[in-house]
Amino acid sequence: MQLEIDGVVTHASSGQTIAALLISRGTVSWRVTPAGEPRGAFCGIGVCHDCVVTVNGDAGVKACLTPVRDGMQILTQRRTS
Repeated sequence: MQLEIDGVVTHASSGQTIAALLISRGTVSWRVTPAGEPRGAFCGIGVCHDCVVTVNGDAGVKACLTPVRDGMQILTQRRTS
């Protein structure tokens, strides 16, 4: 299946979570806290909220729990001052 991460077209396997896809692409941090600390997948069970991304305009989606779907538009949440 084909989808976009931060505007870049990529391919994913069925059954993969968004976090698994990001990690498989070498991305271990896709969000930055207000204090400037990098965050990505931590707990892997949706408790810590460190892995949140925006999917098709919906913010706060847990990447560790959300399976990829064809045509998804995923935006990582990097803090911009």
